[in-house]
Amino acid sequence: MTTQDSAYELRRGGQGRWAGRRKLLPFIVVALAAAMAIVLLLSGRGGPGQERLDVTIKELEAAVLADPQNADARIALASVYSARGLYANAVAQFQEALTLRPEDQAALIGLGLAYLRKGELDAALEPLLRVAEINKDNPRRHSIEQLGTVYYSLGRIYFEKGDLEQAAAQVRESLAVRRMDADSWYLLGQVQERAGQWGEAVAAYSNAVRFVPDFVDAYRGLERSYQRQGLKGEQAYARGMIRLAESSFNEAIKDLRQAVELSPSLAVAHQGLAMAYESAGKKAEALASYRQASALDPDLMLARLGVQRLEGR
Repeated sequence: MTTQDSAYELRRGGQGRWAGRRKLLPFIVVALAAAMAIVLLLSGRGGPGQERLDVTIKELEAAVLADPQNADARIALASVYSARGLYANAVAQFQEALTLRPEDQAALIGLGLAYLRKGELDAALEPLLRVAEINKDNPRRHSIEQLGTVYYSLGRIYFEKGDLEQAAAQVRESLAVRRMDADSWYLLGQVQERAGQWGEAVAAYSNAVRFVPDFVDAYRGLERSYQRQGLKGEQAYARGMIRLAESSFNEAIKDLRQAVELSPSLAVAHQGLAMAYESAGKKAEALASYRQASALDPDLMLARLGVQRLEGR
């Protein structure tokens, strides 16, 4: 299923077809704008896509004025408002769309995310939980990208409210949809760290940096969790990776050397040291460390690529 296909599946709220008849051109403007707006809203991306959406704002406002019963136009307009940070306007339009179609999942998701971005956690909870409830028996729920956003957002809300059990459950649902999502792994690490589950937190943070190797906040979480376990070599590794991500190459090399001295079997520390050496222009030392990392853990992709790159293969 493509992003637009799953956006359509959620937008129709279980209905088999779009309601009502419209003239072809306004329908195309509204439908395409809705798809673009919903994708932007769920991804949080800005840039040229937002500029393109800005061009359609007047058309969408005109479409709503011309046909106030057009829920799709309201959802598209609300999504544009939310993407531009106009959350109060977005909330109003999503609520109007839900008056017309109470079970419209795109409107429910949009409303929940708009409230979340306003910092209104309790208001955000209800529509997002409604979407989760609608899909609880959906055998395809772990293949619909937007539901990953719903579960992740619910995890964030429960984490902020201090309900760690529910937070962990929702984030795991998110990871069932998006196994390689570093933000979800990072949030799970935060939940487990707050619960005092240091080993589990390390595993979650490690997955976050596996998918985003310069994820500074995740390395900070690793450093704290290693410290609580008294793992000095691993703590030096996390500290070195923070410094590497901050382009403090000499300091990174110092910390990562300490890490491999204290924990010589820690493959990711050798890989990190190789990355620091390479960033500092020390290619011979980098190649030796990449080889050591690969020997300890053949599955380390960055180490394998580093060996191939520096050997000129």
